[in-house]
Amino acid sequence: MDSQIEYHPFNIDLGAISYYEKQMQQRTSKVTEDTLKNTAFLHSENALNLMLSMMKGKEF
Repeated sequence: MDSQIEYHPFNIDLGAISYYEKQMQQRTSKVTEDTLKNTAFLHSENALNLMLSMMKGKEF
């Protein structure tokens, strides 16, 4: 099967779209991982003290 849609008015290259989407999924995967870590951090039992330590430049 050809990677182009013959009947589409813009003759879209599905291979290019597929490549872009795979790259996008890799980027969003990393962002999602960071978001989940930050959510757990902000909702932890000691979140306020951890955030204050972080703002003071201390390691936590």
